[in-house]
Amino acid sequence: MNKNITNQASYEAYLNALFIEAVNTQGTPTASIDEILLAKAMSYGRAVDEAKEDVKRILNVRGAVNVLLKSTSASLYKSV
Repeated sequence: MNKNITNQASYEAYLNALFIEAVNTQGTPTASIDEILLAKAMSYGRAVDEAKEDVKRILNVRGAVNVLLKSTSASLYKSV
């Protein structure tokens, strides 16, 4: 897989890969989710500051998706 970010399409593919990693990874006893995502972002050639910003954005998106899913499930399965 070519991990170079050279245009908008490759940047979008990179962000999707980072998001998928964020959804599928919960962290480990030796590395937090932030550290795991930061290493993945840097493997794409991102500078540390860029990688940290990308990780922050992706974790915000993951949080927003979680809120959306919770509100959707709450509205569909209201307690009686």
